[in-house]
Amino acid sequence: MKVFLTAWFFLRLCFAVSGADSESPAAASGNYRLAASDIVSVNVFQEPDLKTTTRISGDGSVSLPLIGVVNIGGRTVDEASSLIRDRFLKGYLRNPQVQVVIERYASRYFSVLGHVNKPGNYELRNESALDVVGAVAMAGGFARSADETSVVVKRRNGSGYQELKVKLKGSAKGGAETSFTVLSGDQITVKERWF
Repeated sequence: MKVFLTAWFFLRLCFAVSGADSESPAAASGNYRLAASDIVSVNVFQEPDLKTTTRISGDGSVSLPLIGVVNIGGRTVDEASSLIRDRFLKGYLRNPQVQVVIERYASRYFSVLGHVNKPGNYELRNESALDVVGAVAMAGGFARSADETSVVVKRRNGSGYQELKVKLKGSAKGGAETSFTVLSGDQITVKERWF
């Protein structure tokens, strides 16, 4: 038995050191917002018939046993768990313990255009938050001709697109005046500097 436990701990340690790939379940950080095409598992403690693994639809909803369609898109894992728990409390279960786990993140991309060294599309990594300065860094940094103090972000909203001007102060040194989180689908454009 001791040999078995030692081998088991060794294998777990090797897996932890090697890390999980993007296909494997990942621990969701508190600030990650669930999005369309993420695959989630919903578990209700001591209710195995209610366990569901599903993909979040384009409108941010999932379909669950007993309670039907629940919109969890745009919520954190904790917020989604609370929302589902509240729905089960309304006439179905007494004191349900609900856990939402992200099984696989959907691929998300943003683009950086204009006066950067490597314009193009870049993947927004899993649960990590990325600001505009970090996005420009992924695109090779500002080109010599770039206006480093002002960046335009084109973002999709419910009715189309909106343009957001992000003011960066001392961006070359990494100090942003405004904290601005990049979202999937954002198009970041760095304008040319006028001498």
